[in-house]
Amino acid sequence: MDILLELVIENKNLLRGKNGPLVTEANKRKKWQEIVAAINACWVALRTADTCKKSYGT
Repeated sequence: MDILLELVIENKNLLRGKNGPLVTEANKRKKWQEIVAAINACWVALRTADTCKKSYGT
């Protein structure tokens, strides 16, 4: 799951930030979906945004 940690760290301002003009729930959901797509491209077992969030601890 190193890629999960790496991608969350790269995007922590968006994923963990307070909502505002640039940080919206829709933007956060979209970024989680991008992270899931990157993870699923690397592994046989498919993940969801919820499972990735739980693995990271958010």
